[in-house]
Amino acid sequence: MNRKLKYIRLIILLLLVVYSCNNDNGEDLFSASPAERIAQGNAEVLNLLISEPQGYKADYFTKNDEFGGFTFYLKFNSDGTVGMTSDFDSETSIQSSSFEIRLGTTTELVFTTRNHIQKVSDPLAEGLIGTGFKGTSVFQYFGSEEGALIFRDVRNKDTGFMKLTPSGFSNFETQSIEKVEASLEQRENILPTVNSSVFQLLTVENANGLSNFDFNYDALRLFSKPQITLSDGNIQEYSFGLNFNESGFIISPAFQYEGEIYETFVYDDSTNSFVSQVNGTTATVYYSDTPSFFKDDVNGLGALGRQTFISFLEDGTSPLTSPGFNALLDTLESNVNQIVGFENWNYLGYAYLAVPNATGDVRVDLFFENPNNPDPERAIYLFTPTVQNNRLFLRFTGVTNQTGFDLFEALVPMIQFWASPEGIYYVDEGTFTSDIAEYGNSAATFTSLSQSNLRTYGLWIN
Repeated sequence: MNRKLKYIRLIILLLLVVYSCNNDNGEDLFSASPAERIAQGNAEVLNLLISEPQGYKADYFTKNDEFGGFTFYLKFNSDGTVGMTSDFDSETSIQSSSFEIRLGTTTELVFTTRNHIQKVSDPLAEGLIGTGFKGTSVFQYFGSEEGALIFRDVRNKDTGFMKLTPSGFSNFETQSIEKVEASLEQRENILPTVNSSVFQLLTVENANGLSNFDFNYDALRLFSKPQITLSDGNIQEYSFGLNFNESGFIISPAFQYEGEIYETFVYDDSTNSFVSQVNGTTATVYYSDTPSFFKDDVNGLGALGRQTFISFLEDGTSPLTSPGFNALLDTLESNVNQIVGFENWNYLGYAYLAVPNATGDVRVDLFFENPNNPDPERAIYLFTPTVQNNRLFLRFTGVTNQTGFDLFEALVPMIQFWASPEGIYYVDEGTFTSDIAEYGNSAATFTSLSQSNLRTYGLWIN
């Protein structure tokens, strides 16, 4: 045992001698104090930020498992100010504010006074009251990657990040605004128009053939949940956020399918589609006349919780109500106002009563405000329902009240919507959310398969 101890002591002594010689021949690795090392790290990040005279483009995903992202352009200055614009909304003018580089758990970039970036953490953001986009103004520096500076969101370290790449501009003030305004146009390009179908698909074409997904894009959250029906009949769902730019959009997390990774989509104006090409394969987002597959949600109509469906203007608007359907409502009111005695009536909303009456009919009640009557007026129409191949068919069978007769010709566009010869596609849509309200009630959409630009959104009240 004593011999072993001698060997151990000898080894330790030799190590100490080597360490001492290394210290004599080189700089002490810890010659700088912790405070000095912190200051050095902060200075390096600050120098990187201000070294780009035309600033950076920033792709910021606040929480990519719930929301999409936004494009910012940032010009950092040595006096601690930053000029900034973004595509968060139509307010794109460059604003100046303050920033700091400081130590948190690591080196942090902090936007200390209000600017465009604070909009992503605003809990009063339209349609997202109480949460906003769950963003932040404090970012942890994680290093550089292929010429880009990578920062992590301190609130959502695993799902929120900001990637800064040099802008490459020759004139930051003009080009940055041009870019974000072009980005806003791309955000509009992905939405249905008054005349376009509302069925948006994601297709992937590769050596195995063509795969079709329902894109399921949430324009409020800039978020998509594509779904595909597998050969065994099960549904597989993916999810990612979208961040628009002047040429299309990028997604995060990247969409991985059959061995390829799709991340960047470019807008094709000739086909009104967004295309991503990777290794001879193509992923495309576009509008189709029908969904990729028909869910069976329609079979629950008439059951408890799916008995009375309403859609009223006072409950706010949703992207799930199509521009085409909103135009239809404007047409209804205009038609009614052209009838003598109904010039001042205003459309309020409708109710769909999904439980058949004694003769097997369901009802659609259209409500109007009559300035001469404190109670809403209603026009009531009957339909006989059938369900085939996950489609709802409503055969118009009659009118039940005088107002319905008086307004019949004016309301034909709505009657035709419900009596779609190709049927109606019904989908459960979670809980109700609009630009002004959130209810715990179940929400849903009805889409005409004969006029696929017409989709209405509302909620069940029982």
